[in-house]
Amino acid sequence: MKSNLIICSLAALQVSCTTMSRKTEEKVLMGSTQVDVSSDPKSQSKRPRLKPPKIRIRHVDDQVKDGVFIPAHLEYEIQENSRWED
Repeated sequence: MKSNLIICSLAALQVSCTTMSRKTEEKVLMGSTQVDVSSDPKSQSKRPRLKPPKIRIRHVDDQVKDGVFIPAHLEYEIQENSRWED
């Protein structure tokens, strides 16, 4: 009885998720600087775009400061902030 209930609830969940993803046009591209709100290519040209920041990556070697060992690491310096394109 419990296994039937679990199977039915999983099937209902799968159907609802599939239906939701078909109806939804909004999507966010993970790891990207662009956000797509619509699949319509004509409307995308009207929307402003977010330009990514300019970043300088610098490698810092192992060092000892005030008796504390600091292992080698990368430092990310933002040279120019992200901004909206005109």
